[in-house]
Amino acid sequence: MKLNFKGIIKCAFFAAILGAILSCTAKTEEKNATYIDIEGALGKGRVIPLSEIAEEVTVIPLETADTLLVGDISWGNNFFSYENGHFYIMDMSETVWIFDKEGKFFNKFNRKGRGPEEFPRADGIEVEPETGNVIVFFNGIDFYEYRMDGSFIRKIDTPNDESVRAAILNYGFKVNKNLYFVSAEALPEREMSVKGDKRSLCAVTFDSLSNIRAKIYFPEAESAPASSASQNLFQVHSGQSGFSSVVITPNAHFFRYRNNIRIKYMFDNIITTVNEKGEHDTVYNINFGKYATTRDFVNNENQTGVDLDSKVITVYDVMESDNNLYFLLEPRGLAHNPYENTETARDGTQSIRKTTSCYALFNKKSGEFHLMERPEGGNKMGFLDDISGGPVFWPKYISSEEYLVSFCTALDFIEYAENKDASEKIKKIASKLDENDNPVVVLVKLKY
Repeated sequence: MKLNFKGIIKCAFFAAILGAILSCTAKTEEKNATYIDIEGALGKGRVIPLSEIAEEVTVIPLETADTLLVGDISWGNNFFSYENGHFYIMDMSETVWIFDKEGKFFNKFNRKGRGPEEFPRADGIEVEPETGNVIVFFNGIDFYEYRMDGSFIRKIDTPNDESVRAAILNYGFKVNKNLYFVSAEALPEREMSVKGDKRSLCAVTFDSLSNIRAKIYFPEAESAPASSASQNLFQVHSGQSGFSSVVITPNAHFFRYRNNIRIKYMFDNIITTVNEKGEHDTVYNINFGKYATTRDFVNNENQTGVDLDSKVITVYDVMESDNNLYFLLEPRGLAHNPYENTETARDGTQSIRKTTSCYALFNKKSGEFHLMERPEGGNKMGFLDDISGGPVFWPKYISSEEYLVSFCTALDFIEYAENKDASEKIKKIASKLDENDNPVVVLVKLKY
């Protein structure tokens, strides 16, 4: 089995709530926000062992049989979950697989179709921790909820509101039993045609009856047009059809922390939150110094190509547990320890490929921010597994019970056990695997 990378990191998002049914302004209170000093961490980093944040690591091969073969899995975080003592995977056939915490098969179902209880397509799944119900999200439009046996519960529609429908809806969360959240990528020319509203919509919250609770707009820093020098337009190649004009719209990454939806803006230095009551506030204030990503920089980079020597920092992905935030960022020319490898083309010519991206860890209690070194000195990023002696670890999901969870293919696990300084425990597990077996899950219990 192999993993497929699906799409480009893409999200679009948010900025402020005024109250229940009312639209939101773009101002949030920052006086209580936690300060994260990324600029101060530049130029140094360290290998971080799992034992620093975790107390236990469990390696769990998922049960395999001729009729129990999980298909290819998207690389995104929205297709893998661990809640209610079960692992949930949606493979690229859009089949939902459920295994118990020992890796034993529990159930599988696929409700894709055109019927009233079926979803047309899946853009991700969520799992309700209390019930184990599976919520399938379709293209920013609908939520389909199923029990663990695959039986249909209900469908929740996004609001039939003119300004919401004018936006491009991306991905959503079921925040609680009666609050839903959907992100939006609003194109300026479409927004302007909707009641003359030129603000950039980034999200909407609504209840189970599809009544809007709040509209959330990007901050001014996100919505402001780029300078005339970059023209706010760039040309991108679109396959056989040649080139087309694309507008650089506001952008953001969003993630769940318990019953809160966090919003990290690309062109702003704050992380805001929407809680289960629909209240909105700033929770983290990031110091990029003079190295922040700007809209003009993104415009120029897309016109001229990626420049890994640029002294600009972009945060692409954030996850959160009770004690820590886990970052994927691109420091480009500010990377203190980039990875370089030699690539050979078909004609025999060689070139050096440089990788400057890295993971980082922020301790919420101590306020310390650390860039993370690659434990093996190669291209594998993450935590050194000094507890089980397994592969380099980075979470794909953080459960409501404070477990970090990831997985790898059986083939990758076997190769690690054969070629690396793996522990006897890891070698023993690998000896019972076939390279075509179902994924191997790693479950990390965090310290309190």
